[in-house]
Amino acid sequence: MAEMRMLYGVIIREAMATGDKELMQAVSKVSTFMLSRAAGRDEALNDWQNADGELKKALS
Repeated sequence: MAEMRMLYGVIIREAMATGDKELMQAVSKVSTFMLSRAAGRDEALNDWQNADGELKKALS
């Protein structure tokens, strides 16, 4: 599962790099939904949460 979690941070940061607000909003919605269902604690989840926070900040 950690391998999948690593991808979320990458996807979020790639969406932010495009500067496309619609894409960023869509990715944010998916991330919020999936984070609410994430279990456990590991470095990949921490990275994902950090990337999610960066995305929310970029959208505000």
